[in-house]
Amino acid sequence: DLQDGTSDEHSVTPEVMFSCVDVMSDEGSEEIQKFLKSEGVHKFDVIFVFSVSMWIHLHHGDAGLSRFLDKCSQISRFILLEPQPWKCYQTAARRMRKLGLEEFPMFSQLKLRGPTLEPGILEFARSHGMKVVNNFGETKWKRKLVLFQSDQCETDQVVLTPLKPNN
Repeated sequence: DLQDGTSDEHSVTPEVMFSCVDVMSDEGSEEIQKFLKSEGVHKFDVIFVFSVSMWIHLHHGDAGLSRFLDKCSQISRFILLEPQPWKCYQTAARRMRKLGLEEFPMFSQLKLRGPTLEPGILEFARSHGMKVVNNFGETKWKRKLVLFQSDQCETDQVVLTPLKPNN
């Protein structure tokens, strides 16, 4: 039930299903593999990573972010990534301080920070066999949208067609 939050799986249509899984845990990885197997596939066509890479980075550090991107490259043909800029990290840390809460566990240890953040994320992706297929520019929040293709997938031809605005 979406309203009381008791269900971890939600189906919009028979073709689209959302499931809440901690991809950083062994249990989450097992759940993902179980789902893929139940669908008779080895990989997702695309994984959308909107507004979550920062949280993985803050809670799991540079190594955790690298591990996350590696997992994505292994289980998906494409990854559409919206990395948050460093100012979002600073805002999140400031909110924690204002609320009197503990600092994010890995914040002070992050090597990818400031101007090295975005190039570092792109390098992590490349080091895990992903190549940039397209850079779609920025969202209204000034965040980039980058489409990666895993080199572990078949070498399918990718055709990107710009969307026309609705009139």
